[in-house]
Amino acid sequence: MSDDTTIRLRIWETATDGYYLMLHPPGEVDAFEAKLPVSRETLKSRLQTIRDSLNRITRSLKTVKLTEEERDYILHTFAQEGYDAFADWAGASGQAFDFMNWVITEFHNATTINITAKSLSLPWEIMSIDAKAESLWGLSYVIQRQLPRNGVPVTPRTQRIETYTPPKVGLLALDDPGFPAIVEEEIPFFIELSENGDIQYTLMDPLDPAADRDEELTKLREFGALERHIYHFACHVELAPNPARSALVITKWFRVSPDDIRRKHIDFKKSPLVVLNACDTAKSNPFHTSDLISNLLRTDIQGIVAAECQLPDCFAAAFMKQFYRRLLDGAEIGLALKEARCHFLRDYNNPLGLLYSLYQISPRWRIVRRLLPA
Repeated sequence: MSDDTTIRLRIWETATDGYYLMLHPPGEVDAFEAKLPVSRETLKSRLQTIRDSLNRITRSLKTVKLTEEERDYILHTFAQEGYDAFADWAGASGQAFDFMNWVITEFHNATTINITAKSLSLPWEIMSIDAKAESLWGLSYVIQRQLPRNGVPVTPRTQRIETYTPPKVGLLALDDPGFPAIVEEEIPFFIELSENGDIQYTLMDPLDPAADRDEELTKLREFGALERHIYHFACHVELAPNPARSALVITKWFRVSPDDIRRKHIDFKKSPLVVLNACDTAKSNPFHTSDLISNLLRTDIQGIVAAECQLPDCFAAAFMKQFYRRLLDGAEIGLALKEARCHFLRDYNNPLGLLYSLYQISPRWRIVRRLLPA
């Protein structure tokens, strides 16, 4: 049964009969189940349309602060794409559409939408039930995505970490002048946090693309075994038609694919959170199982924050600063993400924070700093 503030969606696919939805409204209202009208072909086409539209927007932006006209155009585009996606998967005149519309309209106390869906990947943060910018889910709700394991929803293990020392952060960064925001903004930000006593910071040593690959991946596995509270990737992504061949590009242009992570048992031991601050890192393709997110979540990682599509590196670095400041001040992770989105929309006319997603970890997870006993 759902709590009084959370709307829960569980979507699954059968081998012969397509997609189904189980919708749990907040409180004691009975759950609703329906067959969804969307087909794989429609879904594939819709996802491609959305990604083309979003990437066209983000590739055109070179600054963090935007004009009001740019803001309005982006929000209008997000709302249209989100509404079209909603109408596709829920069925514009079907029971699922009407019931979902009723839940969103009726339950004003809801603050969180929890979505469990392995084989249906959609841009939930820009979803809208009426194609209006003010209705975008990511501005009104904390969105938590869960990828079920073996068909079973995963219950987050913990809602917080408690530490007497500053939280430990492992940084894996692409140190290249071609990505000036990483070199000049993101890396120095973590160094500053460390010098101020807000975190304990460890930087991954450079990995050499020309050296023996197995040896370099062993170094990465050892870095992942340091038991950091957070592993942060400030990097680039190279995409391939097969997601298993896509790669995170870190340090000195060293490529790490989902296959590398699985084969070399790179587990990021006991890490509650991995932050992937790179373009297209959350591109979970519903027609493949070997994508980056699902492979990372097979390890000890409890949750992931990731970008949904290509983002300007200047915005990615600036967004992370706002997100971490809130998280390190003790804010719940879902609220830290939502507040950072709203900060950039309000103060910079920039809605791109809607393109960051929260996977698996409880949206109420937070970092609690304890004082040492006297």
